[in-house]
Amino acid sequence: MDQDPITAGGAENLDNSMSQSEPGQNIETNATITEQPMMPTAGEGAAPNVETVAQPQVSRPVDSHHIEHDLRLPGDKAKRRTQMIIAAIIGVLVLILGGLAIWFFAFYNNPEKVMLDGVNNIFRAPNISLNGGGSMTLREGNDDDTVQMVILNLTSSSSKLPNATDVSLLITLANEQSINLQIGTVQMTDGAIYLKVSGIMDSVRSMGLEADAEGEMEELFSALETIDGEWWRISVRDVLEDMSGSREVADLYGSLYDCVLEAGTRDNSKTLVELYKQNKFVKVTPVKKIASGDGYTDYTAQAWHNLYEITVNKNALAEFINTIPDTAMAEEMYTCYNNAMAQYNPGADEISASDFDEISASDIDIPEELHLYAEVSQFGHKIRSIWAYADSDEWQNSFAVTLGYQEATVSAPSEYRDITELFEILPVEDTWGRVTIDSGGSDIEIDNIDCYGDDCDYVYDPDYEYDFDNDEWIFTDNEIEEI
Repeated sequence: MDQDPITAGGAENLDNSMSQSEPGQNIETNATITEQPMMPTAGEGAAPNVETVAQPQVSRPVDSHHIEHDLRLPGDKAKRRTQMIIAAIIGVLVLILGGLAIWFFAFYNNPEKVMLDGVNNIFRAPNISLNGGGSMTLREGNDDDTVQMVILNLTSSSSKLPNATDVSLLITLANEQSINLQIGTVQMTDGAIYLKVSGIMDSVRSMGLEADAEGEMEELFSALETIDGEWWRISVRDVLEDMSGSREVADLYGSLYDCVLEAGTRDNSKTLVELYKQNKFVKVTPVKKIASGDGYTDYTAQAWHNLYEITVNKNALAEFINTIPDTAMAEEMYTCYNNAMAQYNPGADEISASDFDEISASDIDIPEELHLYAEVSQFGHKIRSIWAYADSDEWQNSFAVTLGYQEATVSAPSEYRDITELFEILPVEDTWGRVTIDSGGSDIEIDNIDCYGDDCDYVYDPDYEYDFDNDEWIFTDNEIEEI
C-alpha cells in the first residue's frame, strides 16, 4: 500500500509552511495531498450501522521547500544575524588595529622620524627647561694632577628670555681640599642681568688661604666677602659707561647688546624647523642600554619611551650652519647692528651674509670617544633626556640632562646691589688705560693704554672721551688722580 503524502512530508511541517506563506503568494510544487470529505457522525443524525461509501480524492498543491527542509524558527534567524554583525565588527577592528600597529612601528616610530619630530619639538616649544649635571673624574694612576674630580649640576628655567639658571660646582683637589660654589643668574628682557655667587669664603677658608693674606690679597678677600651671597645687578650700559667714561661708547655697545636681546626673544621656530628638515644632521639608532665607556649604565628608559644612540652627520651640520647667515632672522640682526653703528659710529662698515665664511665637515671637531644618547617618548616624540659620555686615558666624563616643556615664570630678585659698587671695592687697576701726572703736575701723560679691535681704532680712558666726529680724544676730567 502506498504511503500517504501527508505522512511522508509531515503534517506538522505542512501546517507551519502554509501558515508562513505570504498572502497571495503562488507556491509551485509537484507534491499532492489527498483529502477525504467528512462523514456525518451518529450525533449528527446519521443512521446507525450504515456502511461508509468511498469518496473521490481531491488534490491541492504543497510547498516542497518546506517539506524537504527542517523547520527554522524566527528567533534562530535573528540570532544568526547578530552573530554575523559581531563577527564583522571584530574583523574590522582587527584590520584597523593591525593597520595602526604597522603604521605605529613602521612609520610613526621609525627612528628617522622620531628624531626629526624630537628636534622640531625643541624648536617649536614655547619654552624648554633643563635639569641635570655631569662629572669629570680622574682615572686611577693620574693622582699627580691638582684636580681629582669636578661635579656640576644645573637647572635652567627657560630657553628664552627671561631666564633663571642655578649652577652648583664642586671641585675636589688632590690634597682633599675642595671648592664648592653655587652660582645663580637671572636675565630679564630689558637686558638686566642679576648674579649671585655663594660659597666663596667657605671655599677660601677650607683651603687655608685667608689666614695668610696680607696687603692686596687681604683687600681682595675683603671684596670677595662682600660679593659672597649677594645678588648683584648688571646693566651693560652702566658698566660700559663707568669703564669707558663715555656715554656715547656705552650707547653704541649697549645698542649692539639690545640686538642680541631682541634675537633672544624672537620666535625663530619656523625658520629652524625648515632648516633642519633640509639638513637633518642628527642620526639615531635604537638601543636597549647606554654605554658609558667602562660598561653600561643602570638607566632604563621610562615607560612609553625609547633609547637611541645619536651620531652627528658633520656634512649636514656644516650645511645647517652655513644656511643661517642667509635667513630672515639673520638679516634682522644685520639691520639692527648696521643701524646702531650708523647712529653711534658713522662710517663704520656694515655687515651682511657675505661677511661670514662657510665651514665644512673638517672644521667640526667631534671627539671619537664622545657617545651621545637620547630618550624619546613613543607618543608625541618629545626628547625627555640627553646623555653624553667622553672617556679618555686620563678622565672619565659623563653628563645627563632632562628636558621639560612646561611654561616658566621668572622674576628679578627683590633685593640686590648695583655691580658698579664693586668697582670701588675691588683692588684692581684700570684695564682701559693708566693716567700719570709728571712731577710738575702741569702736563698729562697717557701710557700703557690698551685698545679695542685688531687695528686699535678705539682707545678708552675713564678720564677721556672719544670724539667720533673728529677722530680724537678729548680730555674731560679736571681732577685726575694718580693711579
